[in-house]
Amino acid sequence: MGDFNRRVGSKRRHETGLGNFSDAEAERNNNGKEMINLCYEHDLIITNTLFQHRRSHTQTWYKSNNIEQSSQIDYILVRQRQKRNIIDARTIPNIDIDTDHRPVILTQFKAKETKQRKRNPIFVTNLKKLEEEDIQNDMNNMMTNIFTALPSSISNVHQEWETFKTAMMKTLNTLCGKKQLRQKFKQKTAWWNNEVKESIKAKKKCFKTWIKSKSQDDYTAYRTARRQSKQVIKKSKTESWEKYGEQLSLLCKEQPRNFFKSVNSMRIRDESFNPTDIINDKNGTPIFNTNGRKNRWKEYFQELLNQPPTPTANRFKNNTSIEEPNILIQE
Repeated sequence: MGDFNRRVGSKRRHETGLGNFSDAEAERNNNGKEMINLCYEHDLIITNTLFQHRRSHTQTWYKSNNIEQSSQIDYILVRQRQKRNIIDARTIPNIDIDTDHRPVILTQFKAKETKQRKRNPIFVTNLKKLEEEDIQNDMNNMMTNIFTALPSSISNVHQEWETFKTAMMKTLNTLCGKKQLRQKFKQKTAWWNNEVKESIKAKKKCFKTWIKSKSQDDYTAYRTARRQSKQVIKKSKTESWEKYGEQLSLLCKEQPRNFFKSVNSMRIRDESFNPTDIINDKNGTPIFNTNGRKNRWKEYFQELLNQPPTPTANRFKNNTSIEEPNILIQE
């Protein structure tokens, strides 16, 4: 990012989007504060502040009539998860170009391309069709006819089992057919349908038109299409979750094993969740320093564990009015 006049200055303790080797001599301006907030909100990091270099490899702007006056205002931003792949980031000094800015380059590891082996498709019997009543009736009739035509006497148990197995598989393959197993493919998004696809396509078309023309009418049309696409996506997501909930309720009552399988197969986040260390005080204001956070936790647990006792009724009273039965008199 460049030509925004963003000076980030030195790193502060709670900041995660800035490296330890930024331009500490420059004072942070308002644009620099906005950039730090941008990195914090979108989990970004400024790469050319991560490595220690000489000054000529960190300064990205030089004044045309005074080369001693320089600053660091051009940056390369990447995701935090890509930080480990970065080898180096620096400015190229003394390059012969007609500008007062110096280019910034980034060096990173190149991931090796792994060739995926082509797997042969696996076909299995589609047992899902057995839930239909017509298929069940046809299967009962076919199995009855097959076993009626079998000979009455069979020599041993193994031969009987093979006969039963062959008849069963032949009937299932005839009525239910086969389906191909999906081998570790990414699950299809449940709320994606043709309506969502067309709304997003229309939004992109309006956006490209507005980028070319820069007119107010095209911008209004783009905003309208964007609003409509958001509404369509929200509606589709709500319907998909309702349908998924109804399916889980039905599985919980009728097929508990498939219910737990369906719950375990829910999608997991690709990125690990990293909770922040920043907490709020009683008024909702963030606390950035370590001592303030410790004091806030101490105050919270003191209020939680030192609550005044609530009056409770004495449940264990000696009831002397009840007389024991006289066993001798009863006898």
